[in-house]
Amino acid sequence: IQSKESTPSLDNQAFKSSNAHCDCIIHKTFSGTLESTLTCSVCGQSRKIEDPMLDVSLEIQNKQGSERTSLKDLHSCFRKYTRKEELDVLYECDFCEKKTRVTKRLRLNKLPPVLSIQLKRFEHIGISSKLEYHIDIPTVLDVKEYVSETNNGHIPSYELFGVICHLGNVNTGHYLAYVKTINGAWFKFDDATITRVTEAEVKKVNGYMLVYCMNEYI
Repeated sequence: IQSKESTPSLDNQAFKSSNAHCDCIIHKTFSGTLESTLTCSVCGQSRKIEDPMLDVSLEIQNKQGSERTSLKDLHSCFRKYTRKEELDVLYECDFCEKKTRVTKRLRLNKLPPVLSIQLKRFEHIGISSKLEYHIDIPTVLDVKEYVSETNNGHIPSYELFGVICHLGNVNTGHYLAYVKTINGAWFKFDDATITRVTEAEVKKVNGYMLVYCMNEYI
């Protein structure tokens, strides 16, 4: 399946090349890859594309017309992110030799040592708004369900060690950070004020950014 829209530009190809060989602390820590699978709806043939990632942005709501409902937990967000979706555009299939509709599915491929997740709390449709849904976040994250089938290696789990929250609205607000130390204690960082909190308190907050570390690195 080929498409002009899916062909990487020279700039994107250069970014992939530099990203793959970069030894900076950011890429060593957060760099991974996503696998995008395009499947022809007529013949069933698929094409896989691998793209670099430094974080994953997840929807936290379902949309049905004008109705919006909150997703329950982080696994629900990941299932929505990795499910098949039918694209609106037509793609040219090499096997059918004509333009056909395709489905697209995203999966995690190369897993980073530290998985950074953004929950999409800010919406810009007509007017800007902030979503205050509570999304339950696990302290240990099993990602096997969301990993590409081409990844045949050991799939480690991740442990939560950082949560960033935004207090306020779209136009103004304040950020807080919750961080777990190596001995398992949680602390809240609110500008110059640092206080110890419990894991139960951390799980009650409305996280905006979540930071998970591979268990093998802890």
